[in-house]
Amino acid sequence: MFEIPTGVVADVVSRRLSIILGFGLIGCGFALESWFPTFGVVLAAQVVWGIGFTFTSGAVQAWIVDEVGRPEGALFLRRAQLGNLGALLGIACAVGLGSIALWLPLFVAGCGMGALSLVLLAVMPETGFRPLPREQRGSFAAMLHTLGEGGRAVRRRPELGFVLAAAFLIGVSSEPLDRLWELHFLDQVGLPLIGAVTPVVWFGVLNAASLLLTIGAAGWMRRHVQIDDEAVAIRVLRLVNGLLVVAVCGFALAGSFALAVAAFLGMGVLRRVAGPVESTWLNQRIPSEVRATVLSASTQCDSFGQFLGGPALGALARGFGLQTAFLTTAALLLPLQGLYARAGRRQQPARTEAPPS
Repeated sequence: MFEIPTGVVADVVSRRLSIILGFGLIGCGFALESWFPTFGVVLAAQVVWGIGFTFTSGAVQAWIVDEVGRPEGALFLRRAQLGNLGALLGIACAVGLGSIALWLPLFVAGCGMGALSLVLLAVMPETGFRPLPREQRGSFAAMLHTLGEGGRAVRRRPELGFVLAAAFLIGVSSEPLDRLWELHFLDQVGLPLIGAVTPVVWFGVLNAASLLLTIGAAGWMRRHVQIDDEAVAIRVLRLVNGLLVVAVCGFALAGSFALAVAAFLGMGVLRRVAGPVESTWLNQRIPSEVRATVLSASTQCDSFGQFLGGPALGALARGFGLQTAFLTTAALLLPLQGLYARAGRRQQPARTEAPPS
């Protein structure tokens, strides 16, 4: 619900302000959850966290492109590498802190995000963004105009509509991959019994291995694949999606722990490297004045897909088994091939923007 309104704020007022507010709210959500571990407060904290995320969604990518002057695939891939490295360190810190007290990792994370927002308040520049004049910022009509311009940008560039449809399908298919993979290892595949290694340790090792492989894959792509070329970006997205369908099917049908691990690692790497490629391609198609709004619309489509797909595929897994749910997920990913192909055919000359002076 907040995705597009906060995207409009980033386009009308300030990307920088939207990002700082977002990180601050995310920190508040973590801290609130750690202080009051009751079900009702945890739900409220998740709402605060979620609203904070919508302030950063779209605004971060839009700010990067404004400051650099044009979308750069190598920069988005480098950002993905550093993000995964941070996640890897976060796993280690969370395991250590969680062994002391379960609330402690959430509290430290909340303090860290709050500190980050304060640091950004002091040092974060905003030289490439041109906000509306101050006297127009409070106008509801100005907000609606920006929202309308975002919709018109999608209609003028049909390939953006295909990407929004792809985001919906990605959201639908992401839920079993995010929520049910541990259960698949526990109930269907089985985890090796090695000393005192618990399932929690196994899952931590698998996540860490996936992050390490993603860091390597993103580094290789940054050096060898020119995703700034729109045609190359589309081909990469189609290849990644095709391989992801194979990996999901392999995970569903894996008859051994080794095959399941290989498929799981493949799924993780492919899903994570697709993000920077899509961000680069999408930012090349969107006018600066509505960039955050359109990017937020893409995230909203993904979220709506999760909202619908999660319960439906969860019910399918409950009624017909986990294999059926994962194979259905693979089938839902197949139409992406057609959407990406149509987006590639409908490419128009990308809007070029001069770097900020």
